[in-house]
Formats: sequence, C-alpha cells, structure tokens
Amino acid sequence: MNTEVTQSESLPILQYLLIGGKAVVSHWRTVLVVFIATFVLAQAIAMTLPRKYASDAKLFVKVGKESIGLDPTATTGSTISMYESREAEIRSLMEIITSRAVLERVVDKIGPEAVLGSLPSQNAHEKAITHLSEAISVERGTKSSVISMHIKESSPEQAQKLLTVFLEQFRELHIQANSTEGSYDFFVKQSQLIQEKYDVANKTLQNAKNSLGITSLLEKGKVLEAQETELQKDRQVTEATLATAEAEIRGYKQALTEVPERMKTLQRDHPNISMDPTIKLRDELLIQRQELLNKFTENHPRIKSLDDKIVEADKVLNESQAQRPELNEDNNPTYLRLMEKLKTSEATAIGLRARQARLETQFEELDAEQKKLNAHEGEIASLTKYTDVLLEKLYSYNSKKEEARINQELGNQDISNVNVFQAPTYVTKPVSPRKSLILILSFLLSLLNALMIPLLMEYTQFTGFLPEISLKDYSSRLAKTT
Repeated sequence: MNTEVTQSESLPILQYLLIGGKAVVSHWRTVLVVFIATFVLAQAIAMTLPRKYASDAKLFVKVGKESIGLDPTATTGSTISMYESREAEIRSLMEIITSRAVLERVVDKIGPEAVLGSLPSQNAHEKAITHLSEAISVERGTKSSVISMHIKESSPEQAQKLLTVFLEQFRELHIQANSTEGSYDFFVKQSQLIQEKYDVANKTLQNAKNSLGITSLLEKGKVLEAQETELQKDRQVTEATLATAEAEIRGYKQALTEVPERMKTLQRDHPNISMDPTIKLRDELLIQRQELLNKFTENHPRIKSLDDKIVEADKVLNESQAQRPELNEDNNPTYLRLMEKLKTSEATAIGLRARQARLETQFEELDAEQKKLNAHEGEIASLTKYTDVLLEKLYSYNSKKEEARINQELGNQDISNVNVFQAPTYVTKPVSPRKSLILILSFLLSLLNALMIPLLMEYTQFTGFLPEISLKDYSSRLAKTT
C-alpha cells in the first residue's frame, strides 16, 4: 500500500520534468537569447561596480618592558607578584587596535574628508569613523605572536595611506597606554624634594658630629673603648712598677743605716805644700837676677845681694822634706752605690707617681668624653637613621627617575615591543569585485533565467499537458517504452 502511494506521488514530478524539458527544447532560441543577454548584462553590471584595493600589514609582538616591566610609579610602594600571559597581552593589543580611540585619532590626524574621499558633509567625522571600522579588519593566528591587519579602499594609495596612519596612531596609543603621563616630571620633583631634605639632615648630622669631634658614632665608641683598655693596662703596669720602686727605696734606706758613710784608708805620701812659697820666692829671685845681668855685671852689688838670697833659699829647700805622710778618710764606696741606687729608685718613683696622676687625669677626661658621647648618642643615632632613610629614598627616586626618563625617551622615539615587520603594502590589483566569482554567478544566473523564461511561457498550458492517469496506466506505458 505504501509503495503505491510513493509511486503515485513521484509521477507528477517526472511529468513536470518532462514538460519542462519539452518547453526548453521547443523554445531553445529564446533560451539562448535570454542566456546571452543575462550573461552580458551581469558582466556589464560587474564592470560598473566600484573597485576595492587592499593593503596588508603585519605586526610582531615580542616580549618587552610592556610584558615584564612595571611603570616606575607602580613600584613606589610595596609590590605584589603579577603575571600576564602572552595570550592576555596579545588580546589586549587586539582590543586596542580595534578600539574607537585609534579610529578617532586617525580621523583627527588626516581629517574625515581624506578618509571618505568626499567633500565635507554633515556628521562627516562619525561617518569617517564608521567607514574605517568597516574597512579595517584584524586577524591573528592561533597561539601566534603575529597580528595581521587588512584594509580595503577605493585606491591602492588610499588603502596604503590609511593603514600607515592607522599603524602610527595605534603605536602611539599603545605606548601611551603602557606609560604613565607625567611620571618623569613627578620623579624629578620628588628627587629634588628628597635631595633638599637630605642636605639639611646631613648638614645637621655633620654639625652634631663636629661638635663631638667624631666621624662615626660606632667608630668613636670603639676608639674610646680601646683607649680605656690601654689606660687600664698602663695603670696596672704603673702601679706594679711603682710598688717595686717603693720596695727598693725601703730596702736601700734600710741598707744605708747599716753601712758607714766614710771609712779610713792606708797612709800615703803627699807633696809638702808648705815649701811652695819658698820655691816661688827663689824663682822670682832668679828672674830678677837674670834681668839685672842684662844691665849690670855679676860683680854688681845688687846682683850679689840676689845671689845671697838665692843661696839661702836653696839651703832652706834642701833642708826641708819633699814628701809628707798623711792618713786619709774616704767615702765608703758601698754606701755611695747604695745612695746612688736609692736616688735612682726615688726618681723612678717620682716619675711613676706623676705618670699615675696623669693616667687618672686621662681617665677623668675619657669618662667625661664618654658621658658627652652618651648624652648625644640618641640624637646622633636618630639623625644618622633619618639621613640613611633619606639617602635610600634619594637613590630609589633617582633610579626611578632614570627609568621614567628612558620610558619617555622610548616613547618619543616610538620604540615599543610591537614591531611592524611588514609595512602596509601597495597592490594595484583590485580585490573586489572578483572576476572568477562574477563569472560563475553570471553563468548560474543566466542559466537559471534562461530555464525559467520558457517555463513561464508554458505555465498556462501545464494543466493541459498533465492528464489524469492512474498508476496502472503509467506503469503499462513505462513498460511499453522499455
């Protein structure tokens, strides 16, 4: 039963096909004319369509300071660890490229008339932005660091120009997005303020140190400690040496009481000094006689008188003894040696006592200096700590200032981690309309139109060509034909 229904339903379709084929064959001239006319008309229309020219550019996103670095202003306080994947970074770049901000910058740069290629009109700025948004397309391969940009315009020059300006504005916006405006000026001012505070604090610290005569609190403490240690050692040595000297003095004094100061010596012969005047007188007489001989003869009375006196003096001298015995009493050498050692020990003791007094004075001065240092220790330590903190801040701000200056200079020279490794191309071959596609569509449209026209012409006669026949009759006719 189901088979009969299916055959009865398929019968009209076969009849329609037979009728359609008969109509096409019977009107073949019309079919040919319609096909040629439709094809020619489609080609003519295609030739009047506006030509579109494409320009392509490619960007390479490398790992740079935008990927792994932080802006200097982001590290002035405590920081936390952050990680941005390459996928997230490139997606962010894609969003910047397709953002309205870039389109507006392009339109503001070259003007809406240059974008639209027409005279100024109402809402030209918005129309230019819409036109650019529709003309530019951005693509990126899976897990690729290359971003492809494509634009279609009415001329190759226009396409290349717009894409070039678009890339320039995108790179400028990308650099601005990855930097903080005013960062360098901020760190310059902060560095100056910290420098001024450091100079004042350092001058105050130096004045405090100069008043104490120190260069470093720690070093001064070590010096005072070393001095105290040396004084303690010197005091101990001095006290021990003084005790030894005083013991020697007591021993020498005790020994001197037991040893006599003088002692008798053996008899000795000494010259008889009592005859010295007689000898002197005789010598004077001899001198006078010699002087008179120069004037007188030996028989002169005066000379004879002198001769008598000389003879008498010689007689006296001859009768007297040239040596006389004497018993001496000399100093005791043992006593003298003991006395000498006693005086030496006493002098040593006096020097040691003076040294001991000087050491005590030095101890007092050292103690006073230590107390003075302790009194200013808190102030010096506080000033030193404050100065060190300011110096550390100054180093930090100077480092960040240099980093901000480098970032600013990189921005001024248009240097970033996005490189244009394929500049916008200049292609004179239009990308639309596509000739091959137009040919195929024209052929299909012409063929469809050529087939439909004879069918429409025969439409009014279709009912007469489809008599009501049963499935049995149709089967018998089909069997006869086979």
